Amino acid sequence: MVVALGIDGGSSDESDCELNSKKVIVRKRKWRNRRVDAIYRKLDEFFPNHTGLGRPLPGNPGRPREHREDPRYVSQDREIRGLSETYYEPIFMNSLSPLQLKGLDVQPPKPLPIPTSSPYV
Repeated sequence: MVVALGIDGGSSDESDCELNSKKVIVRKRKWRNRRVDAIYRKLDEFFPNHTGLGRPLPGNPGRPREHREDPRYVSQDREIRGLSETYYEPIFMNSLSPLQLKGLDVQPPKPLPIPTSSPYV
């Protein structure tokens, strides 16, 4: 799924400037299926920050990511053409004209991966 969506299909992030917060706000892509968003959230939860021995990983630990449903945090990036129908939000697809839908070049549906308790399964 991550490979199919590519870099442009991943999350759109921005630093949170509120009170010098150390978190990153994840902007929702209005065209991306909610089920895909849920999988990305699971991947964010799985990101390891400690070794198997419980020690912190070397280097920058990164910042926590916060997913917001607030309409102010919707990405204005254009949708990606040529993806499987599975990756597009049905509400978004229904909002398109037949010409826009044709220009999107939607491919046949593919099954989404099912999140497990580990990203390495």
